[in-house]
Formats: sequence, C-alpha cells, structure tokens
Amino acid sequence: MGYVLGLDLGPTSIGWAAIEVDENERPVGLLTLDDNGEKVPAMGSRIFPVGVINYGQGKKREQSNNKKRRDKRSVRRRLRRARARRLKLIGLLKSQGLLNGQPVDEVQQMDPYELRAKGVSEKLEPEEFARILLHFAKRRGFKSNRRKPIDEDAKGTDMKKAKDRLEAQLDGQTLGEFWYDKLSDGSSEPIRNRRDNFKWLAQRKHYQEELGRIWAVQSAHYPEIFTHGFYKELEGILFDQIPFELTKTKKKKVIGMCSLMPGKVRCGYSERIAQKFRTLQKVNDLRVEDGKESRDLCDAEREVLVNSLSASKDKSYEAMRKKIWGKDADYVKLNLEYRPKEKIRGNEIDSMMVSASFFQKKAWLGLTEQQKDEVWGLLRSYLDESLSADDVEARVGEYGLEFKKDNWTDKLKEPVGTCSYSKAALNKIVPLMEEGKDLYTAIQEAGLSKKHEQHGLLPVPDKAHGFAIPNPVVQTVMFQMRKIVNLLIKEVGPPERIVIETTRELKASKERRQEILKKQSDNLKDKEKAKDKIREMRGWSDDVRVSNTDVMKWRLWEEQNHYCPYRCKKITLGEVLSREVEIDHILPYSMSLDNTMANKVVCFAGENQEKGQNTPISWLGENSAKWRKITEAMSRNSFNFSKEKWERFGVLNEEIEEKYQPERLIRDTSYIAREVRAYLKRLYPADYADQSVRTASGKITFELRNLWQLNAILRDGELGPKNRDDLRHHAVDAAVVAVTTPGMIQRITRVLQDNWPKRPKYAAIAEPWEGFGEELASAVEKINVSHRVQRKVKGALHGGTHYGKIAHGLHAGKFVTRKNLSDITKTSAENICDPEIRDMALARLKEYGGKAKDAFAKPLKLENKNGEPVPVKKVRIWENSSNMIKLERSNKNGNSLDNSVWVKPGENHHVEIFVHTVGGKDEYVCKGYTIWEAGQRVKNKQPIISRQHPDYPEARFIMSLSKRESLVMKNKSGTARKVFVLSISTQPTFDMEVRPLSVGDVRNLSDKEKKALRREWRLQSLKALKERLMQKITLDPLGRVRRAGD
Repeated sequence: MGYVLGLDLGPTSIGWAAIEVDENERPVGLLTLDDNGEKVPAMGSRIFPVGVINYGQGKKREQSNNKKRRDKRSVRRRLRRARARRLKLIGLLKSQGLLNGQPVDEVQQMDPYELRAKGVSEKLEPEEFARILLHFAKRRGFKSNRRKPIDEDAKGTDMKKAKDRLEAQLDGQTLGEFWYDKLSDGSSEPIRNRRDNFKWLAQRKHYQEELGRIWAVQSAHYPEIFTHGFYKELEGILFDQIPFELTKTKKKKVIGMCSLMPGKVRCGYSERIAQKFRTLQKVNDLRVEDGKESRDLCDAEREVLVNSLSASKDKSYEAMRKKIWGKDADYVKLNLEYRPKEKIRGNEIDSMMVSASFFQKKAWLGLTEQQKDEVWGLLRSYLDESLSADDVEARVGEYGLEFKKDNWTDKLKEPVGTCSYSKAALNKIVPLMEEGKDLYTAIQEAGLSKKHEQHGLLPVPDKAHGFAIPNPVVQTVMFQMRKIVNLLIKEVGPPERIVIETTRELKASKERRQEILKKQSDNLKDKEKAKDKIREMRGWSDDVRVSNTDVMKWRLWEEQNHYCPYRCKKITLGEVLSREVEIDHILPYSMSLDNTMANKVVCFAGENQEKGQNTPISWLGENSAKWRKITEAMSRNSFNFSKEKWERFGVLNEEIEEKYQPERLIRDTSYIAREVRAYLKRLYPADYADQSVRTASGKITFELRNLWQLNAILRDGELGPKNRDDLRHHAVDAAVVAVTTPGMIQRITRVLQDNWPKRPKYAAIAEPWEGFGEELASAVEKINVSHRVQRKVKGALHGGTHYGKIAHGLHAGKFVTRKNLSDITKTSAENICDPEIRDMALARLKEYGGKAKDAFAKPLKLENKNGEPVPVKKVRIWENSSNMIKLERSNKNGNSLDNSVWVKPGENHHVEIFVHTVGGKDEYVCKGYTIWEAGQRVKNKQPIISRQHPDYPEARFIMSLSKRESLVMKNKSGTARKVFVLSISTQPTFDMEVRPLSVGDVRNLSDKEKKALRREWRLQSLKALKERLMQKITLDPLGRVRRAGD
C-alpha cells in the first residue's frame, strides 16, 4: 500500500502529512512512522526563519541582511579606492619632486581653497600645487554613470536644480575661486551640501576645467615639471572612473543565466529579438471567447495583431478586438482580458523607430530584419558614446533612412529589463513562435527542453544540480523540504504522488472574480489618473514618464485629504512632490517588509526622519499630546484612512512581527510552489513526473477546512480559540492538501457556486474516509513541531560604531565616540564630554522641546583662542560599557599600532550551563558567548562549545543553549512540556524566554494573555532554570524526539 505526501509550503514553515492510499489511490488513513519502537502519525510542521541562508540570526531576513552587508561593502570599497587613489597620487608627487621633501601631513595644513583661487592667476610653490592635487583627489566632483547626462536623467529634480544653480553662480569662475569667495565673506554658512540643504552640484568636468586653467598658468613657471606626460598621468589618477557598462563577467553576475541554455546570459529587452519574443508569446497565448466556444486565433487574426503590436508601444484589449472584428468586437472577448492588466505591451523599439522623431513608417517597414537590427545597433552606439549623432545620421542614410526631426537624440531610449532566455535561445524559438506555436511547443521543437533526470533522493537544490535560484526565501524552503522528503523516503519509500498547496485564487464564482478584477482595474485607473494630474501640474506632455514614487505620493496625498498625519497640517500642492514631503512606512519596512499602500502615508520629511524606525505610537508615546492630536484628527476622519491603515498606527514596535506577516511573503509562496514542483518531479520518471507532482490552491485548503469543520481540532490547543495560534495547523493543512484530487476540486467549485454567498452553511463534501476528522484530531495531539536550530556562527561580529577608550581625566575608563550634533538626544547630550558644550546643548534642546534637528539647525558656537566664534558640528560622547571589544590594528608589516578602536559585541550566539558545587550545594553557573567570541573560537580552530568554565574549571558541563534548541521543562504548575528557546542572554544577568513547541502566531491574543504567556515561560535566573529544566532534547525534521548529546 502506497501513500500520498501533502506539503503546505510557506516562507517560514512546511506542513507535511503522509496519507495511505489503496490500489485505486483512494485515501484510507494516516501513514505511521517508527519512533523508538512507538508508532506515530506521519504528519508534522517544520518551522524556520524566513529567508535565512547560512545565517544565525532569528528575525532578520536574509535579503535585507544581504543588502545591508552589500551597502557596507560598497562603502568600504569606495573608501579603499579613494585611499588607493591618494597613495598613488602621493607617489607621483614625490617622483616629480613637488613635495620638496615635506611630509604630506604638513603640506595638508595649507588652505586648499585659497591656493586654488590663487593658482589660476599667480605662481604657486611646488608644494602648494601638490596641496591642490591632494584636495582634488578627495573632492573630484560628480560624474554620472548613466548613459544620458544629468539634464535628461534628472529633469526637474533637486540634482538638476543644484547643477543649474551652480552653473549660473560660477559666471566664469573656477570652483576654487567661487568657494574661496564664499569662505571669505565672513559667513559661517558651510559651502558643502547637507542632508536637508542640497544647494549645488559640482561636476567632474568643473574640476577638470579648473585643473586645466591652473596647469596653464603654472606650466609657464615650471616647464621642466609640467610636461604633457605628467598631465595625462595626473588626469588618470584624479578623474578616471570605473565604467558602468556591463562586461561579460559582470553580466553573468548581475543579469543572470538563461534557463534553457546554461552558461548563456539572459537577453535584454534592448535587443529587437527579445521585443519580438515578448509580443509573440502574448499573442500566441490569446484565445477567442465568443460565449459559445473558445478557440485559437486564426492565422489572419494573428497576423493583424502581430503587425499592430510591432508598430505600437502597447495596445488595449478593446483596441485589438476592434482592429480584428470591427463592429462585432463587443460580442467577442479575449481570454486574457480577465487579467488585471488591460494592455498588451508591443515592440518598444520598432514603435520608437516609426514615431514622430525618427523615421518614416514606410521606410522602416521596407527594411529587412537584419537591416533593422543593424540600424538599431547604430543608435545604441550613440547611447554608448562610441558614435556621435552626426556619424549615426550619416550611417543610417546608407539604409535609405532620414530622421524626421533633429531632436531624435532626446527621444532615444533603450528599453530596460531582461527576459528569461539568452539571445542564442531566442534565435531558435522565435522563428517557431512566428509560425503560431506557443512557447512550450517552440521550446520542445527547438530541442531546448531540460533533460529529465530521475533521482532516488532529492539532490541538493543548488546551481551544480540545475537549481540556480536567487531568491533566498525559496532556497530556504527547498533545503528544508529536501530534509523532510528524503527522511520520509528513507523510512517508508517514495510517495505515489505529491501534492503541493499554492496560493493561486480558486474561481469560486463569477461574481467573486468580477469583484476582484474590478478592484484591480480601479487601482490601475487611479494610477493613470494620478500620472495625468502630475503631468498637468508640471506642464509635461503625455509621453513624459512619471516616476512611481511621485504617483504613490500623489495617491496617498489625495487619500489623506492633503493632510500630513503626523503634523496634522495640510500639505500644499507645491510641497507634495518636493523633497519636503516623503513617503513613510507606518510599520517600518525593515521590520515588517510590508510595502503595500495600506502601510504607507505621505508626511513632512522632518517628521519622517524624527519617527525613524518606529511605529507612530512607539515614536510618540500613547500619552503624549501629539498622539492625542492625531487620534482626535482620525476620529474626525480628517485623513480618510481605512480601518486597516488606522490600526497600524496603534501597533508597538515589538508587536510588528506578531501582528503583521509581511505581504512579500505571501507573494513568495506561489513562486515557491512553482520552483518546488519542478524540483520534486526529479523523484519520478519523465513520463509520470507531471501527474505525480500536483498543486492545489490555498483556497481549496481554506474551503475544505471549513466544510469538514477541521478548524475545531486546534481550538482547545495551546493558546485558545484561534487555530493559527498553533503551529500544528500547517500539518492539518498538509493533510487536507494530500487528499485533494482534481475531482474534489470540481465538486468544491460546484458547491461554492451553488451556495454562494450562503456557504458553508448549506455546503457539504464527504470526508476522504469515515472518521477522517477524529483520526486527524488524535494525530495532531502527538505532533512535535520541529524548529530549525540557529547554531551557525553567522552574522555581524560586532557593532559598526567605533569607540575610543579615555585614559585620563574625569571620564577615564569610559568609551567615547563622535556624533553629529543634530543626531543627539537629551540622554546622549548629558554624556557630552566637554562640559561647556554639554550645558549649551542641553539648554538649546530644552528651548526646542528636545527636538535636536530644530535645536541645532543653527549651530552652537564656541570662541577659539583668538576670540573668534567657531561652529560646533560634532561632539564627543562618552558611554559606560563592560563588554566592549578591542580591535587591534596593525601596519602592513604586522606590527601593532597604538590607535586601536573598541566596538560593541554582536548578538548572543550560545550560553553554556555548568553545575558548580558551593558549600556542598550544587548551583548552576553559565558562560555566554557572542557571535564575535564564537567566531574567534572558530578562527582559532577550537570547538565552538567549551566544556570547561573559564572561572570554575572544576564545574561540570551540563549543556549549551542556542536559539530554537528544544528542552523538556516544567511549567509553573509542574507539568513537563516540550519548549524551544526563543531568546537567551547573560548580560547583565541570565535571562531566557522559551515557548511551547506548537506556539506560533500570537497576534490574536490580548495584551493580558501575551503578558501571561511571557510570565509563564520567562526564566530570569539560573536558580529558576535549575528548578524547572528537565533535559535538553533534539527533534529531527519529522518531529521525532532524541536525547541531546550535551
């Protein structure tokens, strides 16, 4: 007798259940597994952190962590390149004798702006010219890596305005002269831009021009030094920039590989063949539905659509129907009209070529496909700056083409994005698609379909085995699922069939579908209306692209009745699209990953920066006057917020993960199902793979649970009435998925359609076998939820802020760092080292109600030794700490340097528990290890877990504890329960919080219930641990209990 495996896949969980089937593949009962001689039901839940790949942090998502790591690496790379540029320049200056033997530090004491202003008209000493070059190495101006100049890429933006403002004010001066005049006018206003004051934008060309003018003057005085070769070498060091264009190596890293031809890079939509492929794929998928039948397009209809889309950027379904059927178009529908997008994208390149600024349509259509590719290649050469506009015009003339207008260079744009296949693959499948074949058939006939390889066990889902999946969420799920499936196969053999739950919508009724589509259609219309209004306000033509950010701002602004919810003040028309107004995530995106419109507002930038990574109520405080003002405005419906959006305002920081599952994770689930299905098919022969691995909609599971009243199974579970509070509900879902068949789906669809909207009261579907619900309820009681343990030494080793240790004086032994004055709070202001500055800062903060940004908009000033007022921009702030880490610094010879820095340690990695005998009594002692300390043990090739306490070598090792490890522990009533470690710390004292294995989503609990749960399972002393701990256990991915080795 075989079995069917049901999998309920989610981004943080896998529910699984094995259902026995008879020879006719009808379900007859739950499969059982052997667990140390005891028979247990073959179903369970596996829980793991979302998107975490080889990383030991709990709540962090791998994608956001990768981005954070990439950003920091980019900063390090930029600093490294700047340092290398400076060292290379110093070497050149020494070789040319410009330093005259002076140390670089002494040369840098000279004022560079004064020397730059002087150098364009007067003779400079060699070391003075060297000082200018050192300054240029640090400040060398902005150079866009984009293909179009800033005038076109940033039209109407602050960068464009800043550039134009500087150009207008220079009035023939060099940058050095301009800024020296600004510094000499007696004003304390800084010449450099600030975050809230972007005044001007100096470009690379300004510095190149200034160097040229200074060089012309100085070369007359030092002709033996200022040679052409020296100038070219200087230019290369100071102004060269790594090109933005993608090389072949970069393409493989950035763009991704073809899924049909391994080793080939995906083709970009900047290639005409990719544009043609996209059009043909959509047209070949169209079917005609005239109310009586559904049929493919005939050759003539297809040809009309292909030709029409080839000369258009996009076409609406309505326009396409009228193009083919004319007056009869209203009686015909195309199948894809039911999808949210109302238009089909056409050939962006060819439609551009026949637009008003380029070529005559007849002349373009008269070219062969090869000639069109060659002409488009010439235009791309202009974008790459390898051909000038005059060269392009001359070359296209050889094809009998002539530009209609001289401004064609302004209208020329290269389509962005890539398709899934390489150019080589497209060259094989596009000719077949031109014959009317769909994509799947074309791939088969071109001989590009993947060769099916059957495996006894699932292979590692990595690139080496043909599964190069960049999505970290999908990777995590596939690795965890592999463990479960392979363990089952080793225990009871391969399943007859595997069914995976997906999140695709089930067409329960025509009315519901229309309701969903109408909502999606209205959303698209709202976006278009917003774009039109923005274009009208700015005086733009219809072809000017409006950014998604501006569209979002406008829609939120209108939704909020033009009010800022945090300042309770009206946002004017002139402010809404400016830098003064920003989009804010009510629940910080870094914590919720919720990027939906329901989690966004537009507000003034000042409030957004002040709110930071906090929810509104955590930022303002429930009892603050400002919070009361916001709630009063909400009660008057001043902002026109939905209930869903308003509820987010009252969520505390610590409640985000409990109350709001990130929307992105829901979208990932369907992607997971598609990828996992292809992966699981490797277990079966090619002829049976498709029918052996099936998918079932998540909607099916929902309906069946209701129809079979399975939600009642967990209502008496760990946390009360809501079954999703209990992680075992994933296993129940998987059992339902396993018994889902195509016939059952049809029956459910009919039942729901017949009983809409009265279901499930009048709906009934027979259970898979008699007593199904009772057997499932009994099995659920025996499930041990398996949690993925986080033991790997991965993550940030230490904090990013560097500290110095004070050796002498009032604050000796404390740690100090420098902060911008505008970033300090009242608490940190009290720790300013300089007493005079501290008193001034506290007084200013008190004057402005503790708002640092407002308080220090005008800088504090102290008199220097000459009695002149000097602005205070940064302050030194001390901090007490007992666990700072010293980072030793050394030179290139490996010798230690005196300027070592201190950093805060990273998160905790594990805690070691020992028994120490004191006065004849056994007491627990512990030693906690941070990720830094665990990393040092790995670096020194020592075991991560030390079985000897550093202070009590005679103490007996009991166990180590890491996040998500499992224990058997007594609750306060003395009943033994299986729990997992939620968090653990030893600083400043031992503090560990555990949860029963099945407890998951607690968002439906009241605050009182949450506090009770925490009191029940929080241990704040080693004495409490000793009294309640029974033993440490491990659970395999199938949830079977084993005694832990330590």
